[in-house]
Amino acid sequence: QMTQQQEQIQKLVGVRADIVAQLAADLTNNNITGARVDETGAIVFDSEMMFDKNRAVLKEQGKLFLDSFIPGYIRVLMRGENAPYVSQVIVEGHADTDGNYLTNMSLSQQRAFAVLEYMLSDEFTAITPAEKEWLRQIVTVNGRSSVDPVYDAQGLIDKDASRRVVIKFRLNDENLVDSMLELLESMD
Repeated sequence: QMTQQQEQIQKLVGVRADIVAQLAADLTNNNITGARVDETGAIVFDSEMMFDKNRAVLKEQGKLFLDSFIPGYIRVLMRGENAPYVSQVIVEGHADTDGNYLTNMSLSQQRAFAVLEYMLSDEFTAITPAEKEWLRQIVTVNGRSSVDPVYDAQGLIDKDASRRVVIKFRLNDENLVDSMLELLESMD
């Protein structure tokens, strides 16, 4: 019984790692290119497919990518073993370092909002109404201005790559802690 309880605790600790692995596998299994999953589970889109410089209008290429990518992303997060631990989906916009902070903040927020607006629109039919409702309950949009630029191999700011949208999830630590406490109490 002790071994089983230790395995359950390790599973709880590894929830994020499991979700990250599932997201990466979904991208690979569905031959989705144009994005990558980082170690935190954030999905980073290739910048040029989403927005032009100084623009917050989602390109058609970006819409097509969201059509192919978002269904798998949502379904991974909504899986029975994952859903109780996912507290938030964050659509985060970024701008390059040209311009001033407030202008870039507005632009980055507009970019994030454009992605969410498309995902929740009637035009976006890649997820079900129930999945859209689940998303509405936990999604938030953030702008990061130009405070988190992307650097190239030489350590210089890559302005094209800095103009991006990232989608990430946050775990509900309270559910994780409660589950761990239940396991620990059952060990007594």
